[in-house]
Amino acid sequence: MIVRISFVLAALLAAASPSAAQAGKWSYVAQSNAPVPREECSFAQAGGKFYLLGGRGVSPVQEYNPAGKAWKDLGKTPVELNHFQALSLHGLVYVVCALNGAYPHEVPVPNMYIFDPLTDTWIKGMTIPQERLRGSAGVAFANGKIYVALGIKDGHSSGWVPYLDEYDPATGAWKALADAPRERDHFQTAIANGRLYALGGRRSSYKVNNVQDIFFDLEKVDVYDIAKASWSTLPAASNHPLLRSGTVNTTLGDEIIVAGGGSLVNGSLAHKETHALNTVTNAWRALAPLNTGRQVLGGVLNNGGIYLASGSGGSGGSPTLNTMEVFFLGDSTAPSGAALSVGQVAAAETPFNLGMIATGQKGSRVLEIKHSGGTQGVLISGATVTGTGFAIKAAPAYPVLAAPGMPVSVELEFASTGTAADGILELALAVPKGVTVKIPLEANRKALSVSPRARVKARGAVSGISGSAWRIREPGRKDVYRNGNGRLTPRSGP
Repeated sequence: MIVRISFVLAALLAAASPSAAQAGKWSYVAQSNAPVPREECSFAQAGGKFYLLGGRGVSPVQEYNPAGKAWKDLGKTPVELNHFQALSLHGLVYVVCALNGAYPHEVPVPNMYIFDPLTDTWIKGMTIPQERLRGSAGVAFANGKIYVALGIKDGHSSGWVPYLDEYDPATGAWKALADAPRERDHFQTAIANGRLYALGGRRSSYKVNNVQDIFFDLEKVDVYDIAKASWSTLPAASNHPLLRSGTVNTTLGDEIIVAGGGSLVNGSLAHKETHALNTVTNAWRALAPLNTGRQVLGGVLNNGGIYLASGSGGSGGSPTLNTMEVFFLGDSTAPSGAALSVGQVAAAETPFNLGMIATGQKGSRVLEIKHSGGTQGVLISGATVTGTGFAIKAAPAYPVLAAPGMPVSVELEFASTGTAADGILELALAVPKGVTVKIPLEANRKALSVSPRARVKARGAVSGISGSAWRIREPGRKDVYRNGNGRLTPRSGP
């Protein structure tokens, strides 16, 4: 009886272990037409559509519509963008730390670029700090921040770096974080359970033919805990089961899925192998292989499926592919995603009041610009202020993103001459393209912001009514207050 129970228990434990879990399946995706074959490119979703971007040379962005299974050519990228991990963020696609130019000395692109799918427009983003500039880096998003990991300064030649940086799209602030334990390039990062994973990749050097030199020490998995702001390395038992670079890394539940890639030890072919790292147990398991080995491409996670398009089927960028595959761990699902709608920021119905400021003094307040409608984020490209005494004391580093839960803050200043003043904060938007938003400002007016009737008893008697305007005289004061839209302010003067 004891033996029988132990066999039953062993069977139950085996069924619950990661190795006994489903291995999933890769399937080709039907396409009514094919995309332009490309490699060193990326793939991203915005709304209900997928976008194939970048690669060698200057190519058009291609939009895939799952509903019609069709590809559509859009405009070309503003510059050559290759070796990057595209990031989809509130209906915009960010390209950060890409390379361009010819092998083997591709150079880092000095700016980030942002693609607006609704208008097929590229926006030139912030200039990346020179000392942190590189390409072929991993990029991911968590807690409102973009994380840029590792990379290389000189294409396929030299200059691997262990850098980790944090970029805040709502402020434009770029911050250097702690270096990783080791350098790597030609890799993608992924975030799971509050931790960023650096796994796979290589240290590119076209002068070195010894594979061991290129992949030396990169079986190790390095992990950055975002909350603790520190790196660690998983134990040897969690080493990467197959040394390779140019993989697609995607978080699916508690697992990081690693698909495809190349290793220079697989002949001239890219890898078909797919593995999963359980980020709770730190154990690896093998999953179903790709139908076609491919590397240096991007992936889209949609409704439980991992979609890959194009890429290279072998080393040296050849052959380039025009097929598309999808992986499901369990039952397949249809692609999902609502169509994008134009984003908005709140237009002020009443002026932003900087308060009562003594003559000859300066006062300041922070105005939060909040996303107020639509599904796409709003990209603010600049701001100006008008009105005597008003100024922008501290502004974000434009362009910046206003999205749900991500307000943009502008600190405004007013220098008082002892009188009431009006001004306007004017925001120039890059997304929606060409839109201007005006926010009225005022200072040295006393905003009561209450119901007129509630204030009558507390502050004085009504001395007159004209239309919707209440006039109230405070006991012991000569100031006359008016109300136009449920708000009490001084009629004139400070």
